[in-house]
Amino acid sequence: MLRHLLNDCEQEEFPCQHSGCDAILARSQRDEHAMVCHRRPIQCMQCKNPVPYDAMIEHQEQHCPSVPVPCPSGCGAMVLRGSVAEHLASECMEAEMQCTYAGCHRKMKRGDFEAHEREAVVDHVRKMRAELETEYVEVSVSIPDFVSKSTGQVRNEFIETLPFFFQNTPFAIRMYPKGNHWSGPSSNNVCVYVMNLSYTHGTVGRVKYSVEIANFPQSESPNRPPQTALPIQGEEALPSSSTSPPSFSSSSSVSRKEKEDDFSRGHTGRGWESFCKLSDAFTAARASPGGALELKVTMQAHRVRGRRVLVSGVRLGSSAPASIPAGLSAPPSAAAAPLSSRGRHASHHHHHLHPHSGTVLRPQTHPTDFGPSTHYLSARGASR
Repeated sequence: MLRHLLNDCEQEEFPCQHSGCDAILARSQRDEHAMVCHRRPIQCMQCKNPVPYDAMIEHQEQHCPSVPVPCPSGCGAMVLRGSVAEHLASECMEAEMQCTYAGCHRKMKRGDFEAHEREAVVDHVRKMRAELETEYVEVSVSIPDFVSKSTGQVRNEFIETLPFFFQNTPFAIRMYPKGNHWSGPSSNNVCVYVMNLSYTHGTVGRVKYSVEIANFPQSESPNRPPQTALPIQGEEALPSSSTSPPSFSSSSSVSRKEKEDDFSRGHTGRGWESFCKLSDAFTAARASPGGALELKVTMQAHRVRGRRVLVSGVRLGSSAPASIPAGLSAPPSAAAAPLSSRGRHASHHHHHLHPHSGTVLRPQTHPTDFGPSTHYLSARGASR
């Protein structure tokens, strides 16, 4: 009996085999229904794909990629629906496009671009020159275990990163978690400064800069490219940079501040006495692995063309051959003589010249605008 029901019984009922059809049919009716079912697949005459019978009109009017349609920009061309995007991107004379020259943000119809290119050639050269003369750097700074490092500090004590370089000048980020004497005795705001660590004036001029708490919940961006972290002082520094400057927006939030200042005076800091609440910085640090506070720093300025440096004075001496670095010849043998100089350095700090490498060593301690410095820098910016 079971075999009869499964294989032979003409009255046994089955659902229609076509998706979307709810008909229940006897075995004797299945073949006839399959020929007239409104959900039976038929071949589209344009794209050759199978389409349900009752959806063919909608398919050809709205979806079929092989049906010719008029250009949506009104250029008069008939284009296959599947090729409309390509037509608008490369062929349509009525489609809107942006000028491709660096620094020019004008939008126009593709048919007008040739005339714009002829008429704006001088403006294009000027904007391209400005783009080439702009220098930009983006650095990511990571301060591990920020909460515990900050909790033990008092007012006027700071955390400072290792140096990163912009326009051949060493910079660092200095944070006062409990504020400083400029922020007021009752302030619970974090002070943040971008520090020019050079003791030479005029190595850099006016700079647009911004500092952002990168891991603050409201400022997270899934499209932000990964950057190399710059650890705090005492760990290896690995700054990252870019050659294409983004546009600076005028928006502000608890996690991002930006401004423009003159950094031409050596060993000074510029920034904010009230960057953010300490509790907000703690919130960001606690949300990241290792309790790190992550900052994104951007700096943008006109490219420096170079500067002249005067070195006056010599030093005579001798070295054993074993102590001479590879690739350098031995200096002539002579008795040591005192260093001669034509006066003091303009910044009133004495520099010392290494007899072999030519590295100018900075004095080991210097006063700063914000208290004693903890940096020991060479002219190459290396932490010592």
